[in-house]
Amino acid sequence: MENVKANEKLRKTIKKQIKIKKQQNKFECENSSKNRQSLRLRSKNNPPNDNVPALFKHNLGITHEIELPADFDFENATIIDEAFEADNPPDILEMFKQFNRKFFGGIIKFRVENSVYLKSHWSLTDLSGQVIKISKSMHKNQRRGVVVGTLLREMIHAYLWYQSVPLARNRKNCEEYLNEVRRVEKMAGCSIDIKPTKPMGLPLYKFECVLCGENSVRRINQAPNHTHPAFDRHERECGGEYLLTVLES
Repeated sequence: MENVKANEKLRKTIKKQIKIKKQQNKFECENSSKNRQSLRLRSKNNPPNDNVPALFKHNLGITHEIELPADFDFENATIIDEAFEADNPPDILEMFKQFNRKFFGGIIKFRVENSVYLKSHWSLTDLSGQVIKISKSMHKNQRRGVVVGTLLREMIHAYLWYQSVPLARNRKNCEEYLNEVRRVEKMAGCSIDIKPTKPMGLPLYKFECVLCGENSVRRINQAPNHTHPAFDRHERECGGEYLLTVLES
């Protein structure tokens, strides 16, 4: 009889402990879900701005080399404001951080390089390697707005990578890319398709694929080959031959 009572008491104790454990797990799951939702909302609507210098919190791409008057009107300024022009080239990494917060919710985790080796293209985004390269020589002596436009367009490609847009579609003429360009331009209050303001002093060779019409502008009179970043992808998807169509000085 005593064994029966002891077993019954043990059974009730175990049942009570299981009930308490289930309640704890439910509470933890609810809190975890709320925290994840809070983080998503924070990233989307109010990305973290902790430890950011006051001048940079406007997220206009203002970097250390820019000197502004104390009464500068940040509210009505755009990312290509003439007041941001400076003799020294902008800090690409700082500019990237600000634009990432302003336009993309801070989700882009790519590395940014001011490349001295990239000479035949203004920029290049390696999606698989998660790196954005901005040509240092091509942007030399150009106005700041040219760098701004180049960086933002490459950041859009990186952003689309996070949106699971297939690599084959992630190009400048795809619908997703054009939609993002319009969104960014609406937020920025200006166009991000900014033409170079000064000639490079070097000839430009424009090659065009005879099958798909894809263009490639190069600084050397040589059709794209396996050393060209997008050549392998083009070979798989098209396989057409590139022919020289335009030579510009």
